[in-house]
Amino acid sequence: MKPWRIIVAGLLLAIAIPNFLLAILEISGSHIAPGSQWLNLPVFLILALPSSAIALLLMRRPTQSL
Repeated sequence: MKPWRIIVAGLLLAIAIPNFLLAILEISGSHIAPGSQWLNLPVFLILALPSSAIALLLMRRPTQSL
C-alpha cells in the first residue's frame, strides 16, 4: 500500500472515530453542547460515515486483474 494512502486514511479515521463517539453520546441522551445548533446527531453522522467509508476504501488492497 502506498504511504500517502495510509496517511490520508489515518487522517480520515481521526475525523471519523471522535464523531462516532459523539454520535453515541448524542443517542444515549448526553448532550455535548445543548445551546449549540451545529453539534447534533446528523452532523456527527454526516462527518463520520463518509470519512470512515473513504478511509476503508483507501486501506483495502487492490485486486489483481487476470
